[in-house]
Amino acid sequence: MIIVFVVLLVIGFVIAKAFTASITITNKRVFGTTGFGKRVDLPLDSISAIGTSAMNGVAITTSSGVIKFSFMENAKELHRVVGNLLIERQEKRN
Repeated sequence: MIIVFVVLLVIGFVIAKAFTASITITNKRVFGTTGFGKRVDLPLDSISAIGTSAMNGVAITTSSGVIKFSFMENAKELHRVVGNLLIERQEKRN
């Protein structure tokens, strides 16, 4: 019985760690942690697109690939903010 409890506790911890993400957005960069604590730091100039992803997430596309931040309470707001920053950057270039 104790072994089952310990196994379930470990599985719960791994699942929680796998899906815990945080993100911070400034006018120059997007940084934070994705699942399993992977740290990312993306200069705004390296971001080519922003989208939504499964599990209430945000997907940021760079030339290196797609970085997904899942289980974000405010995914729509994050998408809007980064999208607006990308539009402002494009307007400044023109």
